[in-house]
Amino acid sequence: MTISHFVNSCTRMKPDWDKLAEEAHSSVFVADVNCSDEEELCAQAGVSGYPTIKVFRHGEEEDYDGGRSFEALFEFVDGELATKCDVENMKESGCSEKAQTYATKWKAKEPADVKKETNRLAGMMGKSMAADLKTWLRERLSLLKQLAPADNEEL
Repeated sequence: MTISHFVNSCTRMKPDWDKLAEEAHSSVFVADVNCSDEEELCAQAGVSGYPTIKVFRHGEEEDYDGGRSFEALFEFVDGELATKCDVENMKESGCSEKAQTYATKWKAKEPADVKKETNRLAGMMGKSMAADLKTWLRERLSLLKQLAPADNEEL
């Protein structure tokens, strides 16, 4: 599994950045660098203004120029960097044993039951919970959405 890195260099974004580090998919490593403390590292990375956000995918560096809100950052990380379990190719896509067991269980259910469970879990997303539980909740939702019929399909 390739881990993408997401690095930031700005203290104003620190609260949202820390929240992103807690809530990002486990396949993404979120780090921050204080350029006052790490001047040489920041110079090597070409950081000349703040905040500078760098993305490293498969060892290749790129600048991030998207939104700076937690929501925008999370959407980018979740949609562009996270390596997610593919229910059609579970072993090859690096799904955890826990995810494979969960997906196998729900593959055997009726589409209406999958859709009902997806809606139930989606309703839990806004609630306060430990970071590891929120991560597992997101993973379950991702698996169920792959199994759920499209909205225009009959149940």
